Amino acid sequence: LACATILPPSSFPAGPTPPPCLRHHSARQITVNLVKKEEEYTAPKKPKHTAFTGQGRTLASGSDADASAAAAAAAAAASASAASEGEWAGVDESKPTTSLQLRLADGSRMVARFNHSHRVSDVRRFVRASRPDMDVAYTLMTAFPSAAVEDEGKTLEEAGLLNAVLIQKKL
Repeated sequence: LACATILPPSSFPAGPTPPPCLRHHSARQITVNLVKKEEEYTAPKKPKHTAFTGQGRTLASGSDADASAAAAAAAAAASASAASEGEWAGVDESKPTTSLQLRLADGSRMVARFNHSHRVSDVRRFVRASRPDMDVAYTLMTAFPSAAVEDEGKTLEEAGLLNAVLIQKKL
């Protein structure tokens, strides 16, 4: 076909079909695509990636007033847990159990099993036993609604934390 031959750009006026193509396809509309290949293709340069370096806030972080209240609660909890420094005893399978998902401050997640009778302070012991390298002051928060878990002496059942998601938030 004459249309398949390479035609100079001057033979393509704005709009109408080139004359060599009209002879073979006069009754129907055709589309002509032009590709200009004068030089080899070079890929565009990739932009430099700069990671975010600013201080951000998560959706779980509240206002500064909430942060100061949570800091006071965490300080009290840390002193209470320091007073009852025991080791993590584990789960008693003969008693009712629940699973807690722990979202840690370093971004990792753990799912842990506890008895309904375990206390909130036992969750702290578990975190300390599982991640001894994480020696930072933190508070435990519920996922939704976002609230600090304040009473470390309550059982998980009393605190309403059965099958809950807890978020470790650095202070």
